[in-house]
Amino acid sequence: MKKSNNKGIFIVFCGPDGCGKSSVAEKLGDINGIFDSKYSQYYHWKPLPQRHNTQISIEDPHGKPVRNLFVSLLYFVYHYLPFIYGYYRYVRPALQKKGLVIIDRYYYDFFVDLKRYRLNISQWIVKLGYILIKKPDLVFCLDADPEILQARKREVTFEECKRQRNEYRKLVENIANGYIIDASMPLQNVIDNVRNRIIETATNSNQNIDFFFKTGAPVIAIPNWKKPRLYITSVTLKQRWQDTALYPAFNTKAKLYKLLLRTMASIKLMPVRYSSGNDIFHKYKIDCDRNSLLMGTTGPSQKLVIKCMNKDGNTLSYIKYGKKELAKIKLKNEYNILLSANKMKDITAPTPLQYSENNDEVILQITPVSGAMLEAKLPDIKQFSNGISDDLRKIQNYLKNLYIKEELYSIHEHPAILELQNNLMEQDISKSDFNDILAMLSHKKWPRVILHGDFAPWNILENKSNNQLCAIDWEEGSINGFPHFDFIHYVTQVAALNLKWSEYKTLNYLTELLNTELNKATAPIIKLALLNSFVHLRCTLGKSHMIQNWRKTMWEITS
Repeated sequence: MKKSNNKGIFIVFCGPDGCGKSSVAEKLGDINGIFDSKYSQYYHWKPLPQRHNTQISIEDPHGKPVRNLFVSLLYFVYHYLPFIYGYYRYVRPALQKKGLVIIDRYYYDFFVDLKRYRLNISQWIVKLGYILIKKPDLVFCLDADPEILQARKREVTFEECKRQRNEYRKLVENIANGYIIDASMPLQNVIDNVRNRIIETATNSNQNIDFFFKTGAPVIAIPNWKKPRLYITSVTLKQRWQDTALYPAFNTKAKLYKLLLRTMASIKLMPVRYSSGNDIFHKYKIDCDRNSLLMGTTGPSQKLVIKCMNKDGNTLSYIKYGKKELAKIKLKNEYNILLSANKMKDITAPTPLQYSENNDEVILQITPVSGAMLEAKLPDIKQFSNGISDDLRKIQNYLKNLYIKEELYSIHEHPAILELQNNLMEQDISKSDFNDILAMLSHKKWPRVILHGDFAPWNILENKSNNQLCAIDWEEGSINGFPHFDFIHYVTQVAALNLKWSEYKTLNYLTELLNTELNKATAPIIKLALLNSFVHLRCTLGKSHMIQNWRKTMWEITS
């Protein structure tokens, strides 16, 4: 079942004119000798040699009128077939010889800018054609503000540039192996960022999953072996149905897809492979009869989560495993946070059972927690006479138990504020603006709290038998937190990611929730909480991620 890393990688750059696709692609270089430069290739749009590749006029890409429907369909087929032919004729042989294949634009252009190719066809035709198109290993959207893009290249109008930027972002955010790269940084920084992602993918030893399953275990990959998110190793139909419950899904569409996958896995409509080799359970002396493996979100902080069970399917423990540098740092942080949280009275959190780190890997074994994940929703404030629902009150009470009440600090001496101040960059906020915010909170002293850092419904379990909450995944936490930050993070995460609320609606909701308790301190604390989340998650999400831009906008309208 081992996957040897003897193949090349196929990557695509997309984004509006002026984002630097060609500049980055041409200067990536040999990527530390990982790929065979003799077989590495670079194409524009289609995977065809330059002499066969139709070029679109870059002086005025929208200068000519679109064709009628019939002619557009003919031209679409004319453009479409080379994507299929070019992959098998040029790309696949290069990948088999360990080459790095780079394509600038590729088929993704059809989703965003049909006018560039003078095509007048429906998006459902584009989506239908996409089914047979070979998907890249990595898709990079080079992203920057429209003002920056227009300053570099003014080939389309500002409004069109803005539209394209938004469409490319939406497109790549919905691709599992897609990354949005901040192209407003200096070119070398952009290149280094891209190069690091490529190296991570090329050298990702997590692909060898034999280490995570016992010898001879029958393993199913979900949704498939090419892009797995969950591995299970159960034998009976009942076990497969139970173990696939670990597959993540938060909205209605995702839950329906999850139901389909669970059904297919349960009745063995998915291929089975058998594990071989030494396993993690033997190496670290971990008790386990069968297990599931959740791959986690791809990126620099990716960690694997192993659910260890006995023969009856009862959960014995969870193992968190990381090989990437940032993942190892975060797992060590989670271990220390859990040690502190377990000392707090009236707080339910996983207990560390084992922690081990070396140069190659870090593992954290923790106790299981009973309960169901909270629903990602926010109740209507108007339905409650006291302005807050029982569910939100329960969340507030959980967080207040994390207050270290005997320690009070002035705002300028609070550890959380000092830490935030040290991590700010010049472009985040001016010193005078930051000091103005602090001045509005200087009227009292503030407690230190244990901060979760990513407090959201998907990181909170509720035990229905005793109505007790338990937060999990403390890797973003801090023992030097500021009050209300986690609660504000909870509301904004649900509002932005699940409910798709506007920044204005979210701000009004939060203000109404907190005004009674905080009064004039409401706005400055919301601003600090947004800034803290933005800065803290920058190394994981980057500056241009959708939720990061959402936070910046909400910050700007908060006063």
